[in-house]
Amino acid sequence: MRLFLLGDFHLDARLGLWGSAAAARRRALESAWDEAMSLARDPENAVDAVLMAGSLFDRPNPSVEQFERVMHDLDGLARAGKP
Repeated sequence: MRLFLLGDFHLDARLGLWGSAAAARRRALESAWDEAMSLARDPENAVDAVLMAGSLFDRPNPSVEQFERVMHDLDGLARAGKP
């Protein structure tokens, strides 16, 4: 069995201390998530399941948009047979 271990994306982070670099850092975190989802669904990688360890979101109540985006991606994994 091949597991794809992911963790600590901290999506929807506010990053207040990052100042003007906060928006770029948020985009980088979202890009990493998108790439991970793409790699997990790619049949050439032969991933059997995805294991999330660590913080998916940065706070207990992420934005509705971010939550729906992640749920859509996780649904896509399930439809691809990647629990």
